[in-house]
Amino acid sequence: MSCLSRPVGRTALLVLLAGGAAILLVPRLRSSPAEAAFKRGEQLEAIKMDPDAKSAYEEAIRKDPRYAPPYRSLALLADKHGAPDVSADFWRQYIARRKTQDHAHCFLAQVELNAGQEVEALRDAELEMKSDPKCPRANLLAGMLYTRKSQSKRALDHLGVAAQAYPDDLETQLTFGRVLALTGDYRRAEEQLRPILTKDKSHAQPYYWLAYVAMRKPSTPDTLREAEDNLNQALDLQPDYYEANLEMGRLRMRQKRHAGAFSFAKRASELNAHDPGSYLLLAQAADACGKPAEAAASRAKFKIERDLASEEKSLLKTYGLDTKNVDVAIRLAKAATARGKAESALAILRMTAQQVGENAQLAAAIVEAEAAVGPAKSVAPTR
Repeated sequence: MSCLSRPVGRTALLVLLAGGAAILLVPRLRSSPAEAAFKRGEQLEAIKMDPDAKSAYEEAIRKDPRYAPPYRSLALLADKHGAPDVSADFWRQYIARRKTQDHAHCFLAQVELNAGQEVEALRDAELEMKSDPKCPRANLLAGMLYTRKSQSKRALDHLGVAAQAYPDDLETQLTFGRVLALTGDYRRAEEQLRPILTKDKSHAQPYYWLAYVAMRKPSTPDTLREAEDNLNQALDLQPDYYEANLEMGRLRMRQKRHAGAFSFAKRASELNAHDPGSYLLLAQAADACGKPAEAAASRAKFKIERDLASEEKSLLKTYGLDTKNVDVAIRLAKAATARGKAESALAILRMTAQQVGENAQLAAAIVEAEAAVGPAKSVAPTR
């Protein structure tokens, strides 16, 4: 009988095999050479020594570029210090190295949105929801972005999830109520908006949207009074609230108080010089007040701003289908700048430049957009 056939022999063989397996696993269990530097960075960040923490995280990456945790920490640090472009870059590097799903895509979507990269933000929010359909942050971001794209049904699907997840967040609750109002679901909008005021009466927006809903109910003395009360509350809290001034002008027109309508429409046009709606109302009020010259001037301005808004909307749709199209990006940036959105124009041009690389037309357009924005806001964040 061989020694391997005896019980003791089998035991010895099992021990030997187990020992060999342990030896094979040692390299995988050994900690990364970057771990000590990363842990030091966490300790420094905990005591608010962010520059030193950043240096420690960078040291960790130099020691082991495949080690994922410091990329995440650098992404969070960059976002904390107002550099969303840098943060997005680190999130992408982290995602390429991470081992498990940990909501990195929704964090990336958030900083992409902060950086004005709406196409990428929506893409990454949707990627997050493939792993976790109920992710609150991803649903909130997707809801906001679909609202901007005027895709209200999809926006409401996502905002409903976010509103349930963030019951105490005013902005989330308000966004959901606002989109419900804009889609004509006035009953649900009221149900969504009224509880906000039971928790916090210090913000003008819930009052405005309740007035918006009241103005679109069947016109009765009670609904008009409700609208007026809410608009007065909104304007008391925020006198320069453009939409509230415009809506109050519309209410005054409905009440045949034409002088008041003219005053509020005039104020609205001063607060937002690029919305056609204020000029149309101003022309109507001027006609009713017997001011034909002002009515004509307002109609001319209305046509200019209406055409610009239509051009921008059309170009946005085209650009959304092809963000590498240099010609469309430049035309869209010019339209956005003409409508007072120089920062958005600059963000669009920079995003296109990141995707297509060196391009003389884009470079010239970026210089022009930076001049329109001004030096304080046009400097791109650096790592």
